[in-house]
Amino acid sequence: PNSPSPLAEPLPDPLFNLPSGVVSSAVSLTIALPESTPADTTLRYTTDLSEPTESSPLYLTGVTSINLPNGGTVRARAFRPGHVPSRIGNRHFIRLGSSIGSDYRSSGKPFQSNLPVLLLDSFGINVDAFTSTTARPDRTTFAALYPAASPLNAAPQKLLRGATRVRGQTSAAFPQKPYQWELWSSSKDDDKSESLLDLPAGSDWVLQAPYSDKSMMRNIVAFDTMREWSGPGSAMRSRFVEVFFNQNGGSIDWSDYRGVYILTENVERGKDRVPLQKLNSLIEDPVGITGGYMWSKDKPPFDNPINTLTTSPWGAQKLDVFEPKSPTQAQLNYLTSHLNSFESALAGSSFANPTSGYAAFIDSASFIDRILWIELFRQADFQSMYYAKDRGGKIRAVPLWDFNMSAGNTNDWSPLVTQQPGQSSSEGWMNVRFIHDWQGRFGAAFYPYFPRLFADPEFTTQFWDRYWQVRRSIGSDAAISSRIDSLAAQLTAGLPDPVTNGVGSWPSSTPSSESPAARHYSRWPILGSLQWPNSFGATDRTTFASEISFLKSWLLRRLAWMDSQSM
Repeated sequence: PNSPSPLAEPLPDPLFNLPSGVVSSAVSLTIALPESTPADTTLRYTTDLSEPTESSPLYLTGVTSINLPNGGTVRARAFRPGHVPSRIGNRHFIRLGSSIGSDYRSSGKPFQSNLPVLLLDSFGINVDAFTSTTARPDRTTFAALYPAASPLNAAPQKLLRGATRVRGQTSAAFPQKPYQWELWSSSKDDDKSESLLDLPAGSDWVLQAPYSDKSMMRNIVAFDTMREWSGPGSAMRSRFVEVFFNQNGGSIDWSDYRGVYILTENVERGKDRVPLQKLNSLIEDPVGITGGYMWSKDKPPFDNPINTLTTSPWGAQKLDVFEPKSPTQAQLNYLTSHLNSFESALAGSSFANPTSGYAAFIDSASFIDRILWIELFRQADFQSMYYAKDRGGKIRAVPLWDFNMSAGNTNDWSPLVTQQPGQSSSEGWMNVRFIHDWQGRFGAAFYPYFPRLFADPEFTTQFWDRYWQVRRSIGSDAAISSRIDSLAAQLTAGLPDPVTNGVGSWPSSTPSSESPAARHYSRWPILGSLQWPNSFGATDRTTFASEISFLKSWLLRRLAWMDSQSM
């Protein structure tokens, strides 16, 4: 075969005198090209995160000086007339301030934690300013990840180029912002999979901010128990981390501390996430088109919206397809038609028939596990419902998501909506809430599946069978209490000191102890205050230990109530 034309081959990559990293002093950066590079090749660079073009500043070897006193970013690219430019070379430097790099709280030592620590730097871009659901651009962010117990003056475990943006809807308005975090390759703004904290590799991650969940663990308890019970794809893996995020330029310091976050796998298709066959735009044959889908019942905006169009009493369901990311119209048509058939069967007079009713379309076990966890935790925020369908398979109600508003962390206790009259916050059926919402507050199209499924005696029997299997294993009183205590020990570093709000005003406040929870509540002093959607009584819980005690006692009361309702 003919060799490619030299004009079609990219120019050699720029060479830097230093790798990207975390630094404690000013950086002097030089750029060069291999000696064999033709003399008419030029180097162009930027320091504002933009891509270098032929009109960007010219770098002259031996003449140009790039000094970064407070860290920063440099991007460089080679150009030659009539040739393909080189790949973009990127160098990013996080400048570590003395307040965490060498003299944390006047100790003469660097900051370190019993949890992993994540440093993020967006180089002067205020990521937090973009909270609108319709305008959240990815912002280049460089990260350094340190393992548990590592001081910040040691080499990080991982250096990660990528992007962040604010995520969530209601949670985006909290002072502690949640983030979507995407990992990129070294030369392109393209996805690059990395394993973080022993979690399976992925390019998309979520930094959940547990601001209004003062135990900081409701999501982890729900996700971990579901995954242990139902297996891969039923819930996402997660880890506690302490986060610093510098968005104002300059060095990263104690004032950039953002508190405890939950690093969580993104909800997506993948061998180690939700295992499904990959569906691309070329697959439209009758067999291939039947699977590889994930979709959600959630609040807009939607990426790939579809509406079911059945004659069921609840009317059209508004859904959003996110796997595949760019579905063809034929694929959307197939999934819509399949869901129409499912809903028609569910609404029909023979809906409980095991061969022609709803069971022909759904994996009943996954739907039972989903509603079982909703009931166990009395999840109030059930507006993020995910579903998946593999090739040739049935619809699965996976994965679990959004359990921060559960286990008593909600003030939405209207007797007409969330519970029956005379019941406490840990009593009452959430599937009854579905019925009330279906008939009243949100209209007929609001989550109709579960009330109809419970009209089938066999579904109800299977629900209770699985409930008691859970209660005799991961859902026993002892297992739940032990899990909560173990997670709490991570957040308190095993210290006996009571965790309270910090003394003084941030960033000069003093943590009640040197533990992740104490530092978190020094940064966000909300213990003993009523923060939406906290339950009434939050003002009496002025310590972290009281929040843990409340969570534990609430769950045990809830389980005792469900025990009493068993058929």
